[in-house]
Amino acid sequence: MRRQHFGDNYDITKRFLMSCLAPNGPWGIIPMFTDEWSQQWIEEFECLLGGKVLITECIKATRRREQVTTAGNWDGHIFIDPDTGIRSPSSSATSTKLVRLEELIRESREHRNNIILVFDQSYANAKLPDKIQAMLEKLEHLIGNGVLGFGYIGQASFLVLSCDPSVLEQARENLLCAGVPGCRLVCLDDSPG
Repeated sequence: MRRQHFGDNYDITKRFLMSCLAPNGPWGIIPMFTDEWSQQWIEEFECLLGGKVLITECIKATRRREQVTTAGNWDGHIFIDPDTGIRSPSSSATSTKLVRLEELIRESREHRNNIILVFDQSYANAKLPDKIQAMLEKLEHLIGNGVLGFGYIGQASFLVLSCDPSVLEQARENLLCAGVPGCRLVCLDDSPG
């Protein structure tokens, strides 16, 4: 998350999805900051998104595991906001701008009965069929590791994850009841999403 993007239409979409997926919260936010944020900016970010920022410092490659797993003490839903998105299972790229699938698996297992929402712009410039295929590839990897999920495809794309099928189904129903078209939701046939 870069300061220059604070308050853009993606942030509005993030707030909308968080409030629809789990309207009663609470939401913890792992913003994966790539630049320094003042306490005032962090408070404004919390107010805009409707959650509590759990990590207030820049993500550093040398402390990444410690920083990303800070949410372990949080008792609620988690929104992970990487600068770029989720690294593909077939990619070997390392970057503090991407969240790794292994990190999502760990967070989902630690917060079994909650939602993990993840911003994913790693395929922002791809054509729609390629976006869907890339999203399905990530979902297949996650489901193979015991994490259920579905995706939301739009200008801002996201994965919605949980180890609890009833929590995931309720989140999906909440989106549909809020008027999100079903064609925007992407899931594998064997996933309850």
